[in-house]
Amino acid sequence: MFWLLLVLIIIVNLYLYFHYSKRSKQKIQSILDTPEIVSEIKEIVRNHNDSKIVLKLMRDKYFLNTKEAILVLKRIKEEKK
Repeated sequence: MFWLLLVLIIIVNLYLYFHYSKRSKQKIQSILDTPEIVSEIKEIVRNHNDSKIVLKLMRDKYFLNTKEAILVLKRIKEEKK
């Protein structure tokens, strides 16, 4: 019984991990595909020097977690080059 419960917990965790990873990638891509949002993010970065403030503003405005916000910023930086 213990092993069955343990296997069930592992399967559920793997499902949730991959499901939310896929949703996270879709959310990031939809943000990057919208030029208005990208320009707003660039404006936020220009106006604030502290990276913690930039991340907090992005989390609050676009409902991103920290990992997603960092990935969006990295991809925008890569597009500039």
